[in-house]
Amino acid sequence: MTCPNCNATLPETDRFCEECGAQLLDLSTHSAGTGCQCGAACETDEDGYCTGCGVRREAPARDHFELEISPRFAGVSDRGIRHHRNEDCFDLLQDSAHSFSIVVCDGVSSTEDPDRASEAACGAALAAIADGAGLSPERRLLSAMSAAQTAVKKLGSGSNNAPATTIVCAIATSDRVTLSWLGDSRACWIADSRAVQLTTDHSWLNEVVAAGEFTEEAAAQHGNAHAITRWLGADAPEDSKPPVLQFEITEPGRLLICTDGLWNYAPEIRILADLVRSSGEDALTTARNLVRFANAQGGHDNITAALLFL
Repeated sequence: MTCPNCNATLPETDRFCEECGAQLLDLSTHSAGTGCQCGAACETDEDGYCTGCGVRREAPARDHFELEISPRFAGVSDRGIRHHRNEDCFDLLQDSAHSFSIVVCDGVSSTEDPDRASEAACGAALAAIADGAGLSPERRLLSAMSAAQTAVKKLGSGSNNAPATTIVCAIATSDRVTLSWLGDSRACWIADSRAVQLTTDHSWLNEVVAAGEFTEEAAAQHGNAHAITRWLGADAPEDSKPPVLQFEITEPGRLLICTDGLWNYAPEIRILADLVRSSGEDALTTARNLVRFANAQGGHDNITAALLFL
C-alpha cells in the first residue's frame, strides 16, 4: 500500500508508516479511552507507538523541542516529516555575560540507537565545557570532544553497528568564535555584509578532492559524495581527531549551527544567509522559521538550528 502522507510504498500489513509515522488505519474505529485500534490498554514504546497495534498514541517530547536562553540565544530541533523519531540533539550554555557555548549533534541513522548517541554526546560535551570554566576555549573544546567520544563509545563498544553521531561544539565571546567538530553539521557566521561557512564537512567528497583524487565536479556525482568520514562512536576512525578553529568577529552578526536536515535545502552559504537574515529579529523566531522552511521543502531529515546573535 501507499502512505497517504509521504507516498512511501509499504507492506499491506503495516499499521503505520515507517518513513513518516503516519497512521494507516481508520482512526474512527479506535476504542474509546485507549486510542488504540486493538482495543486494549496497550503499553507505549519509547517512540510513542502502541506496542499492540502500532498507532502513535503520543508524540515524544524530543520530536520537537526548543530552548531559549535569551532573545539573542536560542535553538529549535524537530523530527521533520519523513523520520519517525528525532535523532538530533542540541544544548546551550551561557556561563557569563560574554561567554556562550553551543553543542549540536546529529545521530548517524545507519547505526543502532543514533538518538541515544546524539543525546549522550551532547550532554557529555556541554558538561565538560561547563566544568572547564577558566581554561582556554581550545582546551575546553578538546575536553568536550573527548568526553563526548567516551560517552558514545560506552553505548555500544561491543556492537557490530555501534551507535554514532556527528558533533559541532562552539564557544563564542563578543570578539571570537572557537569551534571543534566531527561530521557534516555546519557552523556559519552571517553578518549583514558577508557570510562565511566556518566548518568544512568531513565527507567523502571533501576528502578525495583535498587528496587530489577527483575534481569537485566528478566527486559530487559519486554515490558516496556526502558520506561522512569522521564521527563519534566505538567504530570511529582512529584518525578522527577533531579540528579546532578560531574566527575573529569584527562586526555584528549571527552564529548559526545546524544539522544537514536544514542546510541540505540551502547548501550554498549565500542562500542560507539570506534565509537567516529574513527569518526573524530574535534567535528563537529565526530558528523556528528555519525549521518551518526545511519542513516545507519536504522535511526528509531531522532539523536542528541553534543561533547566537552577537
